[in-house]
Amino acid sequence: MRTNFVKRWLNRKAAQMVEEGLLIGIALIAMTLLVSMIGGILSYVENTFKNSQNTLENFIVEVLGKDLDKLWNETVKIFGG
Repeated sequence: MRTNFVKRWLNRKAAQMVEEGLLIGIALIAMTLLVSMIGGILSYVENTFKNSQNTLENFIVEVLGKDLDKLWNETVKIFGG
């Protein structure tokens, strides 16, 4: 009778340990997914920021550069004779 009590006690203890191990594993998987999602979002934001900077630089160089060249040429024509 004493051996049955010990076996039942060990089985109950082992079941709790397995359950805790499974819960810790699930928590680690969930945390890994969350960290990877946050990393993906930050990467997307970084790429968007870099593209917007390049777009602004292109706008300044191409559009304003051409307009300033025209303005400079007209000014030189007027004052240069």
